Amino acid sequence: MTSQNKHYAQAKLKGSKSIWVYVNSVFWLSVNFIKAAVLSGFSTGRLILFPPKNLQGGICEWPYQNLSGYPLAILAMMITLTPGTTTIDVDVESQTLHLHLLDLSQKQQVFEQIEKDYLRYLMVWSVDDFQGLDERAGHQQNSKNKERG
Repeated sequence: MTSQNKHYAQAKLKGSKSIWVYVNSVFWLSVNFIKAAVLSGFSTGRLILFPPKNLQGGICEWPYQNLSGYPLAILAMMITLTPGTTTIDVDVESQTLHLHLLDLSQKQQVFEQIEKDYLRYLMVWSVDDFQGLDERAGHQQNSKNKERG
């Protein structure tokens, strides 16, 4: 879990996770998506108009972390809507996305962009990510109540 995701998790644990955390995540997710769509659109257009000799598209797997339900579906849709990438399959059992990339040489950059621009904001909405943390918070709260009583 990145430090940004820990921040959101701590906010949930403290009970101070307000509507503004969700609004903030939707805002930055939208901004990052529009930025990625525009930049990828230009990059894809350049690859189509002036294809390099070694351009090789293909399918790869990207392991996602602790996403389920709507956040996972939104991530898959956002990846597909970004030019040059397409989500082919979501394998829930092995927690991997099967992606088609227009340029496989940029695979690592695409993965880093997904994690930085999308994943950390979608983790705010993922229940599974906070399940274990909520249990620990309940344990910590019980310990504090025993100390007081």
